[in-house]
Amino acid sequence: MGYANFFRRLAAIIIDSIILYVLLYIIGYLIRDKDYQTRGLFLFGYIAINWLYFAIQESSEAQATIGKRILSIKVTDLDGNRISFWGGTKRYLAKIVSALIYGIGFLMAAFTQKKQALHDKIASTLVVMKNTDAAFFASQATQYIKSGVDRKIEQLAALRDQGVLTELEFNQAKEKLYASQ
Repeated sequence: MGYANFFRRLAAIIIDSIILYVLLYIIGYLIRDKDYQTRGLFLFGYIAINWLYFAIQESSEAQATIGKRILSIKVTDLDGNRISFWGGTKRYLAKIVSALIYGIGFLMAAFTQKKQALHDKIASTLVVMKNTDAAFFASQATQYIKSGVDRKIEQLAALRDQGVLTELEFNQAKEKLYASQ
């Protein structure tokens, strides 16, 4: 359970690329002797097919492309919910940004805490293992909330150490913070 690692994501995109390559190769073969206008339409079709391949499948009930399904991973929003078609479109378009900076946006998935690539951060999405359940996302949210409380307690401790708060005031404020969770 949890976030899909970089290599699993890489394998999924390789599978998806092979599928798209075969599909587009067949279409290209069918229009090989056509005029320049038809070839221009092919370029538009190439972009549209790629976009629809990812946006439709990642926003579908499966929440995954064929490559992601094979590797048991899926795309969610930050709360673990299915993304919309427009969320899938935003994620696809954000991949252009990831690619434009020499692929570094894709490599970010190997180093970020939630294994997010740049396009995931832009689109507010996660790529997780297929069996990841709501409990995982709830635990992540609790961890985030606790880290916010911990920061506040550290700030209160600094005020206590500076003499702005007494020990009693510090303990009362700390209890209120823990009670508010």
